[in-house]
Amino acid sequence: MKINTSKLIKRRIFPLLLLLGISACGGETPKSTPKKVKETKGQLSLNKATLEQSNGKGQPLWKIEVDQATYSLDRQKVKIENIKGNLFQDGQRVLQISAKEGEVYRNGEEVFLKNNVVAIDPRNGVVINADEMEWQPKQDLLIARKKFTGTHQDLEISATEGRYHSRQEELELVGNILATSRKPRIQLKTEYLKWLIPKHKIVGDRPLEFIRYQDNLITDQLKANSIDINTKEKSVFSQGPFTFKSVNPAVQLVGSHVLWNYRDRNLQSQQTTQVVDYKEQVTLTGNQVYYDQVKKYVGLGGGVQGKSTGNQTEIYSQQALWNIANKTIEATGNVTYKQQNPRMHLTGDRAIGIIQENQVIVTSDSEKRVVTEIYPQKQN
Repeated sequence: MKINTSKLIKRRIFPLLLLLGISACGGETPKSTPKKVKETKGQLSLNKATLEQSNGKGQPLWKIEVDQATYSLDRQKVKIENIKGNLFQDGQRVLQISAKEGEVYRNGEEVFLKNNVVAIDPRNGVVINADEMEWQPKQDLLIARKKFTGTHQDLEISATEGRYHSRQEELELVGNILATSRKPRIQLKTEYLKWLIPKHKIVGDRPLEFIRYQDNLITDQLKANSIDINTKEKSVFSQGPFTFKSVNPAVQLVGSHVLWNYRDRNLQSQQTTQVVDYKEQVTLTGNQVYYDQVKKYVGLGGGVQGKSTGNQTEIYSQQALWNIANKTIEATGNVTYKQQNPRMHLTGDRAIGIIQENQVIVTSDSEKRVVTEIYPQKQN
């Protein structure tokens, strides 16, 4: 008695087609191309099979090759092993995937992968690794959990969960985020970020810590409540309260607006910013600030006030240039200088000196002379 193997395969494959389903728009029936079909106690298995799913326009949603596909008794779920293939969007490949095992649900509308899962977007080169991933083709969404990492030429990142929006090429990161990069070496810690990969941008609106290193030593540290990083230009922008510290020189800046180029090491702000040198106990505040960390000077404008808390000295002007390396402050425009010991009050157009040592010369470039007021000490 001969058995028509062709009819047998067709009969066994039919439940698979029902499982993967026809799209809501009445498109093509998904295809399966197995090399071997086996049924044991009502359980259907395919060996060395190619599974694919299309939408109503006949465009592929996904196409994968598996070593084995095993169907549940109710044909509502299929387990797959040793997986590799492609995920599509508008008929174009957007992700290459591989995994040790996985499952297909909801007539092919969800593909769940686990155990050493890798997804690569060939458009931008980002590589996503995790122990679990879920592909939702209707939402163009890949969700990665458990030991999630993302790698790109711009950045390496890890988080509790990553949600890759394939249409926008955006990676949304949630929970315990650690991002690192080299040249220069940086480290970013926060709880929520969006990585806009084609734009070379990272944005976040949660408290964060951004650290720059050199030779495994911290050189700079930025703490803020929001961030906009350009990984190509190597710059960080924060519109909101921030605190910035540099190690050499030992200076802290506090304000509500900052643009920091962490490659060239310069920082600027167009809003009120306080600059503090803790070693010298000097504080300068300006409405515009530019800090060159390499040359070790600070330029301030828009109205400046300075204080030396050690000797109770004050200086006010329209602009100022602070050379941190040699401790000199040069102030210009409506200058007022006050000191307590000996007590005096000077006004002029320009002042230069070291305020923490009471060594300041006040001059005038106009017809208006320098005005000096000296207050004699009271006799007991």
